[in-house]
Amino acid sequence: MVSDSLRRRRVQAASLVVAVVAACAVAYSAAPAFATNEYFPNCEGLHTLCNGNENYIRNVFGINHSGKGNCTTLWRNNGGGSYTAMESECVGGGNTSAECANLGGYGEVYGHGEITSGSAGELRGRQDNFSNCS
Repeated sequence: MVSDSLRRRRVQAASLVVAVVAACAVAYSAAPAFATNEYFPNCEGLHTLCNGNENYIRNVFGINHSGKGNCTTLWRNNGGGSYTAMESECVGGGNTSAECANLGGYGEVYGHGEITSGSAGELRGRQDNFSNCS
């Protein structure tokens, strides 16, 4: 026969386990989405084209430190190797080009950014999923 004191302890222990599991589930579901804020990989040295990683993005920025101009494009990944250019901008000189999906009304898309230049230059690209394009 189990004593009342032992029975109470078992109920308390089971209640504690249920409370901890419930708290973990709530914390996991309320966790914020991960932010994307990354520079394009393998974009050091002289290039005419650099791409960012596939990720959830809103904004793409590019600069040609050689002062030869650049174009940035925000590509949406449609799946199966198919992509759609959502926005594109070209600038001259060493200016920064920027494409912002949220300004174009698209919001966040799964895809990548791209920076290109008509001649080899020191390209630098960055993509993020911040709500502001800055």
